[in-house]
Amino acid sequence: HADEERLFQEMEKVLVDLSNSPAGSPRRLELLAKLENHTSEAANHFYVHLEKEENSALPLIQKVFTNEEMQQLVGDIMGRRPAELMTSIVTMMLRNLDHEESSVMLC
Repeated sequence: HADEERLFQEMEKVLVDLSNSPAGSPRRLELLAKLENHTSEAANHFYVHLEKEENSALPLIQKVFTNEEMQQLVGDIMGRRPAELMTSIVTMMLRNLDHEESSVMLC
C-alpha cells in the first residue's frame, strides 16, 4: 500500500501548508487546487483498488474460506484498530448504506 501512503503524505503536506497560509492569498488558492487534485487522485485510486479487490481477490477468498472463517479474519483485523478509528469507519459505512444494508452489516 505504498501508493496510498504516498497519497496521504502529499495531502497532509498540502493541508499543513494550507493551515499556514493567509486567507485569500494567491498561495492559498494554489494549495486548494492542489488539494482538490490530490483528493480526486486518491478517490480514483481507491475506486480502482477496491474494484480489483471485489472482482479478483474476493471471489478467490470466498472459494477458499467459509463464511465463519472470513468473519473471524475480519474480526481479528478490525480488532487491532483503535476504537476511535473503528467508530469513524462504522459511522462512515452506515452513512453510505441504505437501511437494509446497514441492518445486515450490524447483525
